[in-house]
Amino acid sequence: MKNKILAELQQTTHGLLDMISKFTQEEFNRVPFEGSWAPGQVADHIAKAEAGIPAVWRGRTHPTERAVDANLPFLEKIFLDFSTKLKSPDFILPSNEALDKQTLYNSIKNTRASIEELAATIDLSLTYTDFLFPTIGELTGIEGAVFIISHSKRHIHQLQKML
Repeated sequence: MKNKILAELQQTTHGLLDMISKFTQEEFNRVPFEGSWAPGQVADHIAKAEAGIPAVWRGRTHPTERAVDANLPFLEKIFLDFSTKLKSPDFILPSNEALDKQTLYNSIKNTRASIEELAATIDLSLTYTDFLFPTIGELTGIEGAVFIISHSKRHIHQLQKML
């Protein structure tokens, strides 16, 4: 399972960075249609959503007392149902200011490098206790990785529609 997760993390990292690179700086800050974020806001949201993950994965843990993948169906249902519009938690809402494409690209690239390195070395079966995921609570490393993957796939799909 770990090898599959590592491969999917790499694949979504590549897909996400590739999509971001396809927008010009001007397009990056242009809202493509009413009710949408600009591509830059999507990137900012992702950067904010993932920025704390390395610290959580370096933080406190305890042995998991349930199936280590118990929340996967819930996470995948939420993020991979592209027909629903989700409301972002306030703490990861994107900026309304103009955003620099290269800065966000580099930020996501660097955070993903840390995430991928940690995912390869930590015990993903442990429960990581320094962050409570909204509506779920503590996640195992496997569930955290699947969140990153599913959340990325959702926003890659969104960016494809914007392009």
